[in-house]
Amino acid sequence: MTISAVKTRVIVDVYPVKVSGLPPLTGWVVHAPEEDAAVLGRKLAHRVRVKLEKRCIWSQGHLVTDMVQKADDLMELLRKLWEEDDDVFKRIRSVAIDKSFTPTAQTQAE
Repeated sequence: MTISAVKTRVIVDVYPVKVSGLPPLTGWVVHAPEEDAAVLGRKLAHRVRVKLEKRCIWSQGHLVTDMVQKADDLMELLRKLWEEDDDVFKRIRSVAIDKSFTPTAQTQAE
């Protein structure tokens, strides 16, 4: 039996980011069954990107966007999805702004 050592080399690039230059991020709570929230949140983020042509991701258990959006506008999109789509989005009961949301560095990078 021969044991050989493998040398691993890790290369990391680190870039400074001016957080003041980033747009403010809003976190939205997606009210859905807990076991489905992440899957539904990712699907809803995709629909926001497609239908509203806005940047939107699922991160930190929130729908995160840099758009200035009223809760009513996002609920209107959700209502349209309830009407036009299969039962996927019907499992989302509502969305609401989380005023205590603070994005992590990972969320800001995404």
